[in-house]
Amino acid sequence: MRAATSLEHLPDLPAGTAVALRHPGGGFLLDLVLTKSSTQVRATSDPAEQGHEPQEARHALVTSEAHWAVHRYLRDCTWYQRWAPARDLFVYSDLPPSAATAGPGGSTASDRIDGRAGGGAVRRNWAQELDRDPSLPPTQRPAPARESGSLLGRRLRFQAKPGDWQWVIASSEPYSDEHGAIVVRVVSITTWHLWHAHSFDNDGAVLALPLERAWVY
Repeated sequence: MRAATSLEHLPDLPAGTAVALRHPGGGFLLDLVLTKSSTQVRATSDPAEQGHEPQEARHALVTSEAHWAVHRYLRDCTWYQRWAPARDLFVYSDLPPSAATAGPGGSTASDRIDGRAGGGAVRRNWAQELDRDPSLPPTQRPAPARESGSLLGRRLRFQAKPGDWQWVIASSEPYSDEHGAIVVRVVSITTWHLWHAHSFDNDGAVLALPLERAWVY
């Protein structure tokens, strides 16, 4: 399970870190990345447009995942990036298995009991509390890829070796290989975007991943 933390509460992170951006109209924009490792204090509003004095806050430069991938391959290409308030940017990270029943400070689900209409009580775990907070992006829960329908173009995660989880994108639907195993072709996120932007062709970048090892979020 993965939960989001506001960039405002984190130290500067490496360029290329994936982030989610709170949309002014509601919801969150995913698949964005930081383009610089350092943040900068900037005015948050234009007084001429907003009708009040600007406030200063930490900002970070972000761009789309696709722009970032192409820029890394073609350094002299034109690309789009923008400043966003750190308080509106969120970074996902893995929660420990105990997070389903334990929250910050070691509190457990049994420590948090909410009243329910009719005089009953219901116990909520920490992950459920995160989901109920509209100011945060929703938690991401893994599901087996084999149970998740069509996979082409979807982001998958697999464990390359113990402790080394990697993100890839499915470049095919599941199929049976010459040994009878069910696999799905995957490529790195960078390769996927280069394929679409510049017809980048590199057969060596394609991996036939056993479907049982793949997860979607």
